[in-house]
Amino acid sequence: MPGRAVAGARPAASGNGTPARRGHGHPRPGADPGRPRAGREDAAGGRNRHRVGRTGGAGPARRRPAGLYASEGAQGTEGRPAVPADVPAPRAIPNATELARALKPLRRTVPSVYTRRLDEAATVRAAADTGLITAVLRPEVEPWLDLTLVVDTGSSMVIWNRLTVELRQLLHRLGAFRRIKVVGLDSDETRMALRTRPFAAGARVAPEVEGRGLTLVLTDGIGPAWHTGAAQRLLARRARAGPLALLHTLPARLWDATGIRCTRLDVRAPGPAAANRLLSVRHPFLPPGLDIGDPKGDVPVPVLEFPTVSPRPWADLVASATEAESLAVTMLGVDARPARYPSRQPATPRERIREFHENASYEAFRLAGHFAAVAPLTLPVMRLVQHATVVGATPAHLAEVFASGLLVVHRLGEQGPEGTEYAFESQVGELLLDTLSVVDGLRTVEGVTRYLARHVDVTPSVSVLLAEGGTTHVVGPDARPFAMADAPLMRRLRSAAAPPPEVEAPEAGAASEVDPDATLRTDPTMIGRALVKELRRLRETRGFTQREVSVAMDWSLSKLIRIETGMVVVTISDLRALLRQYGVRDSARVDEYVAMARAAKRRAWWYPYRNLMTAELRVLLAYESVATLVRCFEPHLVPEPLQTEEYAHAVLNTTLRTPGAARVREAVELRLARQARMLGPDGPTMRLIVDESVLRRMVGGPAVMRRQLRRIHEYAQRPDIDVRVIPFSAGLYERPRQAYRLLSVPGARGGIALAIEGHPDPDGLILREGAEERADEPQSVTPESYLETFRMLEGLAENLEPHIRGHGRRWDVAVRTE
Repeated sequence: MPGRAVAGARPAASGNGTPARRGHGHPRPGADPGRPRAGREDAAGGRNRHRVGRTGGAGPARRRPAGLYASEGAQGTEGRPAVPADVPAPRAIPNATELARALKPLRRTVPSVYTRRLDEAATVRAAADTGLITAVLRPEVEPWLDLTLVVDTGSSMVIWNRLTVELRQLLHRLGAFRRIKVVGLDSDETRMALRTRPFAAGARVAPEVEGRGLTLVLTDGIGPAWHTGAAQRLLARRARAGPLALLHTLPARLWDATGIRCTRLDVRAPGPAAANRLLSVRHPFLPPGLDIGDPKGDVPVPVLEFPTVSPRPWADLVASATEAESLAVTMLGVDARPARYPSRQPATPRERIREFHENASYEAFRLAGHFAAVAPLTLPVMRLVQHATVVGATPAHLAEVFASGLLVVHRLGEQGPEGTEYAFESQVGELLLDTLSVVDGLRTVEGVTRYLARHVDVTPSVSVLLAEGGTTHVVGPDARPFAMADAPLMRRLRSAAAPPPEVEAPEAGAASEVDPDATLRTDPTMIGRALVKELRRLRETRGFTQREVSVAMDWSLSKLIRIETGMVVVTISDLRALLRQYGVRDSARVDEYVAMARAAKRRAWWYPYRNLMTAELRVLLAYESVATLVRCFEPHLVPEPLQTEEYAHAVLNTTLRTPGAARVREAVELRLARQARMLGPDGPTMRLIVDESVLRRMVGGPAVMRRQLRRIHEYAQRPDIDVRVIPFSAGLYERPRQAYRLLSVPGARGGIALAIEGHPDPDGLILREGAEERADEPQSVTPESYLETFRMLEGLAENLEPHIRGHGRRWDVAVRTE
């Protein structure tokens, strides 16, 4: 079908205006980048492409991994059967922690004009002095600024959708603003206006800023309104009323190709949160007093390269205004200069490839070749390929490819821009694919596959198709995968992506939603939890309340509550009676539930150590038995799965409340048994973060520490175990005193469980599942909040290798001097 070209400005040349450097993957000097090379095959088996995933030679046939395809989930009859799956998506703001720190100067507070609170101490003193009870009110403290986030909704900004979402989340978490309002600015419109709802048709015009208001504009400067000056004139009115800054999504080397002209100047503000019209600017090399502003009253506006460059200088300027800051500045209110490139389009695909090769960066040209190896293309898949294949590639390089005009819209997405499918025109795609070597062509699939294997359980995620069975979804015959899923990865994708079964009224002969064979292989505690969950579902499906069932069964209400909360294991006779009450008559289905009830009564592997365990620890061991991924942060001790027997003995001998040789020995045996299960072939993937003090703190003596560090280094070489260290140089960070684990558990609320050790007492353990709210605890004690903290710590953590070498030598010396 004919494609529609993607709107956007042409990319600029490399930083100094010269053609981009050539390297591996670029045509050799003097070669025609638009000329095909011979003797190449692709994943689909065609000429001049790469054959991916083939095996040769004699030997037993191996099952080929299933392909992952970019699709919104189209339905059809032609093609290979597929099932939906969720795969991890790279974060658009990988340095969120650094950005939050850079914006901390904006976290100022002022007394509220409207809100008052009771001053209890002053009220008590006044009552004691006067004998009258009179409430003394004080102004509530609140953030000093409101924020208006203006999002450019032009067609070229579609690739920054994920960045917009994460920026909003970052600003909300920062807690620096009293209110945050998000409005849209369509840079494709001829009549410019700020709309109350970005990307929404028919949204009304947003009101003007009132009071202390900061405005941030997220844009790439590519839309026509930036080239005509309409966007600048609209925003100039806001810049005269309050502080305003532009967040430019493209790197500074590409700004010349956009409608935003910038000059680096020294900027000084007369006071905090000063309007842009009050800013004084001067050139850093011109004599003081020389006016560089426009006499017609144009407003200077800082331009920040976002998110790659720290906004700390601008935040200091807005918050304190103590000294001049060197910033990129654009003058709003002037007409944009003529376009840098002529309007003539290259006539042939070969000329278009050649011009893109001359003007684009090295990384962008490499990315285009990798994109040509995948069909169809969606924005989430392009981000995955960008993140996993070309070293040093950033979303800005993806923007270069997107803005080149080589991509066309193949099919509009039913769920929005993220599901829209793109493709290269047939000859353009062939020519781009020929710029890759055979090795690089294979790396497209292999690189993304490795990335998915390492990050399969992280969020955010995107929906794709897994070409492995299915009845309602297909992938087209010409589709090419962006990754391959081997058996372990396929199981984890299915467990993470499988939707909950639809709740229907049970009928005679209906199949059970619980797989008893799979259930019997798990911990009895998890079997019991699955059974009571199923019993609650059956009751709710029939529309019964707990009181109605207890009356009909002639039970006490507390008995049914204890059964449905898992406080007691339901007996076989009570289970059969409940199933009859819920209308489950099929004998095979009843036998399945009975088998689950009997399995829930089995003794677990930890039964010999039951006297050492609390109820919370038993649930944690059940979580560990089915977890697919374990994230662990340890600020003081080596994580339990990696402790040696000597190290564990030294720790437990010190930390147990009731120490004793026999009790310590049993506790060590329990820990070693847990290790064997977690480190075995069926154990979960583990991502461990420790504070550097863990490697320096002596536990059990120098010889014990030397052997402990060797064990950490040994297990860190495994592909399913990642150990990282937060160095002392990272300074203070969030939640530095709590050891906690996050377990990805199929069947848990939100798919994740949180275990906090030493909370609320040294021997205590608190467990929470996702989306679980408790009135007796703050909202911060949730798996979601701790998962966000863990991601921030990942940004601070460093590779284990140099720390192991340094501290290992330290303990070697200590052993020799003993």
